[in-house]
Amino acid sequence: MSDHGGGQKALAEVAARLDAEYAGKGVRVFYIADGYGRARQEIEASIKASGHVSGGHGGLWDTAETLAADPSLVCPGPYLPGPGDNDGNGIFNAQGYGGDPSGATPEHGRRYGALRVKLATAELAAALKAAGPCPRR
Repeated sequence: MSDHGGGQKALAEVAARLDAEYAGKGVRVFYIADGYGRARQEIEASIKASGHVSGGHGGLWDTAETLAADPSLVCPGPYLPGPGDNDGNGIFNAQGYGGDPSGATPEHGRRYGALRVKLATAELAAALKAAGPCPRR
């Protein structure tokens, strides 16, 4: 599991390789993507629907989840928007962010985090069900 877009393909490949290598020993390895990919689509769609820049490094989503986890990790406002290219998912500014954190709250972050856990858990449950019982060693 990861919440970094650039590493998803590599994680899927590693999971498939490890699953093949260890399945005969009663160990299964699954690539669980929904906690990042599907969650990202749903979260960014809801942010965009509210009239905000939906994505971006250091944007509303990132800032809200960080506020929910540990507010001391977020510099106090005023929050300044990044370039906003490609709805926040384009180029970064000199400070390293591209989205717009304006409007981020811990409540948003808790809601986004809960969605990510829900989607990842459902995907894992489906993978376990499809895999069937673990083989005996």
